[in-house]
Amino acid sequence: PKKYESRVTNPFFSFNELQFLKQLVHNDLSKDPREPSTIKILDLGFGTGLLFSKQNNNYYIEGVDLSRKMLDEAAKKKVYSKLTQANILEYLVRSIFKFDYVTACSVVQFFSITQLEKLVSLVKGASNPGGIFYFSFDLGEKYRLNSKGFYEYPINKIEKILIRENLIHNF
Repeated sequence: PKKYESRVTNPFFSFNELQFLKQLVHNDLSKDPREPSTIKILDLGFGTGLLFSKQNNNYYIEGVDLSRKMLDEAAKKKVYSKLTQANILEYLVRSIFKFDYVTACSVVQFFSITQLEKLVSLVKGASNPGGIFYFSFDLGEKYRLNSKGFYEYPINKIEKILIRENLIHNF
C-alpha cells in the first residue's frame, strides 16, 4: 500500500493524469526484460490514443473504446495492433486473450462502485500472471458522484477493491 499511495500522491499526478500514467507505463515497459513483440498491452477507453505513441510500435497494443470517432482518430496514429468498439465490461467478459499490461486512463470516474469492482475482477481475469493494471481515478474524500457527473473515490475504497482481488501488490 505504501508504494501505491506514493504513486497516487506523486507530484506528477497533479501535473496531468495522462502524463503521469504515460510516464509510469513507459518506465515499466523500458525495464521489462522481455522482447517487446511478446508483450501484450490492453488500453481500455483509449480515446484518441494519447497514452501510446509510435515508439511503442514493437508491442502488441489492443484498444477498446465505446466511441467510433475515438477509434477512427486513434487508428490514424498507427500505434494500435487492434482496435475494438465495445463496452469495456462486455469486452472483458468475452475476451479470450491475456495481457501483460492493462491501462485505463480517465475511465474509472465513469464507473460506479459496483462497475469498478467488476472491472477490476475482469481485468485480473484478462491478465497474465504478474500482469499490471494502471488506472487513474478522481480522488475524493468519500465515494460520490460529483457535480461534473464523475465518480470520486477515496483511496481506501480503491485499496479495498484491489486487496479483495489480490492486486494491491501491483501498485
